[in-house]
Amino acid sequence: MNEQSIYFLQALWDVEVRRDELIQIAKSAMLFDIENTFKGVLNEQTLWISPEAIELYHKLLLLKKRVDSINKPYDLLNINNEFISISGSVKALQIKTAQGLSSKSGMIMEDMHIVVKQLFPYFLYQIKKQTSYQLYRLCVLNGSLPQDKLHLPDEDKLQEWLNFYSKQLLPLFDLFSNQQLDSRWAYERRNVIINGKIQIEQFVSVDPIENELKQPLGVPGVGTGEKGEFRIFGRGMITNLKPRDFEKRISCPVEHVLPNLKDFSKIPTVNDNPTIVLNQIFKGKHYLIDSQKYFAFINTFILAETFYYRYKTGSCFYCGAPLYMNKCSRCGTIWKF
Repeated sequence: MNEQSIYFLQALWDVEVRRDELIQIAKSAMLFDIENTFKGVLNEQTLWISPEAIELYHKLLLLKKRVDSINKPYDLLNINNEFISISGSVKALQIKTAQGLSSKSGMIMEDMHIVVKQLFPYFLYQIKKQTSYQLYRLCVLNGSLPQDKLHLPDEDKLQEWLNFYSKQLLPLFDLFSNQQLDSRWAYERRNVIINGKIQIEQFVSVDPIENELKQPLGVPGVGTGEKGEFRIFGRGMITNLKPRDFEKRISCPVEHVLPNLKDFSKIPTVNDNPTIVLNQIFKGKHYLIDSQKYFAFINTFILAETFYYRYKTGSCFYCGAPLYMNKCSRCGTIWKF
């Protein structure tokens, strides 16, 4: 309802033209504008999710009550201005919701404000997809799933999935510190000296660099350090779990302990790709490995392989140089076999 209409009705009111009918016309016109503008969102099935959206919904209901209580057309002037403001805010939140649902990076709960009935099927699909991802994220960060706190809805009821996602799943992340949520790691393969004597290549923990900060959780990345060293980096635990695995409702993946190396004669060639190494060890089963445990195992793996090679080729265990008459040609150490 525009201001000119309100001023016109007020002018008729001032000259006492059928005041009872006039006030009824003013109320009906204002209520029609409200109902027509908010035809979609005022459906009883509409979901008002965020605090901002819920506040607007209550303002809208209060606005309709204020229309019924006016005494003269001029009272509609402030109501109309507030109606225009609420209308703009509701449309803005609807646009944010639509953009959040169609985002390539996935639905973000903070962007969900107002969901109308027509969007229910797509919203249900997106919330299931995000539930799958957050379960994966929780598993990678924590090493397992807290089964006693998670009860997935059995039916495709949107409200139940929304309650599960927002009230059960997301609060679990409050238990983590920022350090855990941001747990990045990086290792480089460098020449090191063990116990002051043994010269060997090992993986050494180093600080992550800027272009590695966006590495997906649980997925190890492979690169090169500033000095050309082979580099492996990541966030959280090393795992072969994918978000889609949780659509099948994996109950509680176990953090496997890497096996001890006993028979050095059967050590396969060391493969620097963590995913391939662990797939070979666990034969494609699901695993979650702490990065420190993984690289401690790999370093033992490399050490054992190197020692076995030096033993078979008659080389010095300390520096790897050839032996002559059981004496190292480089460091002078004498070995008796």
